[in-house]
Amino acid sequence: DADTGIVRHLDDQCIGCQYCVLKCPYDVPKYSAKKGIVRKCDMCQGRLAAGEAPACVQACPNEAIRIEIVRKDDVSAVASLVPGAFASSYTRPSTTYRTARSMPSNARPADAGAVRLDHAHWPLAIMLILTQLAAGVHGVLVFLIARGAPAPLLPIAIVGMAALVVGLVVSTTHLGRPLKAWRAFLGLRKSWMSREIFAFSIYAGAASGLILLPANLPLAVATFALALGSVACSAMIYIDTHRPFWAVRLTLPKFFGTAALLGTSAVAVLAPVWGIAATILRTALFVWERITQRRALGDATAPAHLSALTIARLLPRVLVARTALFVVSTHFSLLAIFGLSGLGALWAGIAFASTVASQILERHTYFTASAAPRMPGGIPT
Repeated sequence: DADTGIVRHLDDQCIGCQYCVLKCPYDVPKYSAKKGIVRKCDMCQGRLAAGEAPACVQACPNEAIRIEIVRKDDVSAVASLVPGAFASSYTRPSTTYRTARSMPSNARPADAGAVRLDHAHWPLAIMLILTQLAAGVHGVLVFLIARGAPAPLLPIAIVGMAALVVGLVVSTTHLGRPLKAWRAFLGLRKSWMSREIFAFSIYAGAASGLILLPANLPLAVATFALALGSVACSAMIYIDTHRPFWAVRLTLPKFFGTAALLGTSAVAVLAPVWGIAATILRTALFVWERITQRRALGDATAPAHLSALTIARLLPRVLVARTALFVVSTHFSLLAIFGLSGLGALWAGIAFASTVASQILERHTYFTASAAPRMPGGIPT
């Protein structure tokens, strides 16, 4: 609201995507599974319009809470809400906390360093894996067409389209109101989620055209370009939250690396020689992830340290499982490359399945270990 600064949530426009829950650094919006929408405090706007104070202000017996109109310049001058709170320069909150006591320079919230698992968001995790698989497959398809290499182009185009469609269908299960998903287009000017939906819609249309014209190079190039744009929009949804674990330097390599790895692994089932590229990409991603994890874990000042600590303490079995899957997928990739016992397609299929499983676990970690910021002060348990 331009006059009061109140951030209002419009129930009639909400589709229950919950991206505002992911983005709010104060953990304010709450998803209502019963209503299928997100709700948040509106400062009792109806009461304010009638000249009444918000209910919490009126009910507090010690007058500890009050509401007033403040000058934007005064609010902008506030460095931070309280020690441990998210940087105010990002959200420019109008809420302030006052105390008669001086605040120690080394004050820390009671829950500083506490590790907890965030929501897994399984529909989003599966959607990201499948849509990135589709993007990788279409990238390989462009290469094959451009080189004129003998390859089953139609089956590859079908695999890409199938992964994309299933991924988009799964994503709707994350919505509280999936039948109103079309309203996402209302936010194209400001919302990365809206842009993601728009980009994937166009991408799906182009991908369906490749089913009819699998050898058409201009169409394949356009489809792959749309795929890259769609994956970039997906990445920006999470980068835009300003969570350290979802930073650009971590998110972009994961998303585009997953696309390249799964694309080459999938095509290797039909053309085992692509197992070489898949093996190189798998190894590079595995080593990069382990190095990044260890560096963040060993440096308490690193932005992603809390996430690395969460993984080490609460997700050790996931790390072990991913290591095992890396060994399995690499082993069977090598068997497929050398065509052992003439079962190259079978070995490549096992390698692909284990690679997909590993990437799903990676995306599970991406969500649950994100160390979502919130208002400080909770008692650690």
